[in-house]
Amino acid sequence: RLDGETPSLLSGMNGVVEIATGAPLAALQVPSTALTDSMLGPYVFVLSPGQGGSVVHSLYVKILGRVGDDSIIQAPGLGSGQRIVALGGFRLTDGQRVSPQTP
Repeated sequence: RLDGETPSLLSGMNGVVEIATGAPLAALQVPSTALTDSMLGPYVFVLSPGQGGSVVHSLYVKILGRVGDDSIIQAPGLGSGQRIVALGGFRLTDGQRVSPQTP
């Protein structure tokens, strides 16, 4: 915003601009194929160790944006290094036992 009735800003002049963006968000970049949609919103399946294999649990997320084939998400409770289901999550149910495989 320029103050004054006749601002003295001319073509070719330099200036400094400050853009308020708010507090930084904790976000993760995941493959878009890891997201599953429901009536309650998008979610991912998180792998947890269990007896006789891993167990998946759904975790609702907020999509902040997209970068190529990936999505940038905000997911409270999901941290870097935790494993998620990257493909085929639409076939799973919460609490289901799975045998993770690398594609």
